[in-house]
Amino acid sequence: MPALPRRYIGAYLSDCLLIQSCGSLHFVESASVVTRFDVYEMRSDYSEWFVKYRVNLSPVVAANREMVFGYVNPVGWFDLVFSVLGIVRGEREEDSFLVLQTPAKIIRYNLICGTFENLYEFEEDVVVEGSLRYPCVGGFEYIESLCCV
Repeated sequence: MPALPRRYIGAYLSDCLLIQSCGSLHFVESASVVTRFDVYEMRSDYSEWFVKYRVNLSPVVAANREMVFGYVNPVGWFDLVFSVLGIVRGEREEDSFLVLQTPAKIIRYNLICGTFENLYEFEEDVVVEGSLRYPCVGGFEYIESLCCV
């Protein structure tokens, strides 16, 4: 299997995820200082990773200011608080989406057109500025089945 397509994101730590959806293996590397990142997919013959989706969270950040933690420094960098929970591939390519956690919400981000919608809002009394409600968790795709477990 080829090496993961890691990028150097300055001195910042990045979150790396391997996510399976509908028979495809995806790799996501995101960092708290970038609003853009790529979602890679492993070729079916396991020969290489290729960029499947390009994610731009700028509109999501603009609409959800709770994602910005601290202050914007002189070069325009700021710390973002979010976590990628999962990727869901739709039956049609345009139905594929990313699930994000922010301090106050769970958000569905369409990977093709870049639109987003709130899936869930946490109660205000449980929202803590600069932190995630459920840190270090991943999401799992629900698969309806008649098979008994």
